[in-house]
Amino acid sequence: MEGSCKYCTRPMSQRDSLQHFLECTPRIQAFEKIRQKLVNDWFYIRAISSAYWIDILIPQQWKLDDLDHFLRDIWLECCGHLSHFRIDNISYERFVDENWLINGEKLSPGMEISLNKVLDRTTEFSHIYDYGSTTELHLKVLDEVRYPVKKQIFLCAQNHPGSATLFL
Repeated sequence: MEGSCKYCTRPMSQRDSLQHFLECTPRIQAFEKIRQKLVNDWFYIRAISSAYWIDILIPQQWKLDDLDHFLRDIWLECCGHLSHFRIDNISYERFVDENWLINGEKLSPGMEISLNKVLDRTTEFSHIYDYGSTTELHLKVLDEVRYPVKKQIFLCAQNHPGSATLFL
């Protein structure tokens, strides 16, 4: 599944995208323009669903809720459906309601938890969107990096438009 860099549009495979991102001259130049004194820690994450994939860079201090919103904004959202992340057999839900608990079930942690509390360099996890016509994304942390740039989420790479379209 060919993809391309969002900074220089160079075609690449999934396997090459992280190394390319780290070395990409237009990306380095773009980050220099938004450079700040404070160095932030980031997760470089790949999200895959069947033939579609994206690579993102997100601050480690941000919350699962921020990642959920980003995935909804660029890929999933159509009608405000429910969603949750599954990390190490724990479900982190958008709306936590203790009224739905049955027979001693524990209240699920919500998405208001920092990524660095539930993810690390080797974490693989899933994101489930829409419980009726479900879209499931497989996510994997590919690396942890440090950059002195303002905290935001960066789309780093995605499928080549010719091989599949990202926006469903």
